[in-house]
Amino acid sequence: MRVYNTGRPPELPPTAAHRRRFNRMGWALVVFMLGPMAVQYVPAVILSLLAPQALGESWVVWVLSVLSQYFVGFSAAALLLLSVPAAPTGGEGPLSPVGWLKALVVSVGVLMVSNLLTIFLISLLDTLRGVTSTNPLDASLADYPMALTLLSTCVLAPVFEELFFRSLLLKRLRPYGARFAAFASALAFSLMHGNLYQMLYAFTLGLVFAWVVLRTGKVWQTIALHAAINLLGGGFLTALLGEAGTMAAGLLYLGCTVGGAVLLIRRRYELSLPRGREDMTEGGKWGLFLLNPGMIMFCIAACGFAVLFLL
Repeated sequence: MRVYNTGRPPELPPTAAHRRRFNRMGWALVVFMLGPMAVQYVPAVILSLLAPQALGESWVVWVLSVLSQYFVGFSAAALLLLSVPAAPTGGEGPLSPVGWLKALVVSVGVLMVSNLLTIFLISLLDTLRGVTSTNPLDASLADYPMALTLLSTCVLAPVFEELFFRSLLLKRLRPYGARFAAFASALAFSLMHGNLYQMLYAFTLGLVFAWVVLRTGKVWQTIALHAAINLLGGGFLTALLGEAGTMAAGLLYLGCTVGGAVLLIRRRYELSLPRGREDMTEGGKWGLFLLNPGMIMFCIAACGFAVLFLL
């Protein structure tokens, strides 16, 4: 059995410098989340004045959304992260095809369990509130033609989100230990989704994806995992195959849930990640990571969106 070994992380500067690093990471997350909204506003206003009918075209809205989020927002946030020192993620080389399929089975399994728990908790919350909330993801997917939705969810989102969270961000969290980097990047990935329907399964998938990159050093493997997850979970099988697609998806989800549980139990000793630095407590790392203006603003924005979607 191979044991993941990352070696000793490089020396780090004093506490104030740690906080500045985490602060920049927080502001990069804020820019990635809120920047696209500001960028979209200007062309939307111009189009409303010069060609208001254009805003009624779904492809125009899609182009504005994609350009602002995955190009302008990503680029600005990436520039902020590039100013933070990074460390290699390590890794022992890419997973074999069979290993990648096992990672996919585990990913689908944790997605299904997390999603079922989310549905239960939101149903309980709706009962207490006396209202029925709707999943904002369903509404957003219905706004565009299938081809554009497929392109954004199975190509653009996996590429840009994995590059941001599992490459740029993870490498800057890595000096604080592989375990901390995995959990912190997963938390940021969860909060970035900004709604309760996606936060829990985004966190669990973020952990799986972070483990794969830390284990392999290859972000392209999680891009492929992310694309496959979105393809299987985006309702595309149902849209393409109708009732047969729904049945196939249900059987696939059930098989992956059982198979994922078996794999996690059998390979549990390979899942552990080293804590890393011994001169910093885990509580100290989390305090520095969360208690700075950039990360506080990011958490407020994420929680604010989550509350708005319930109203």
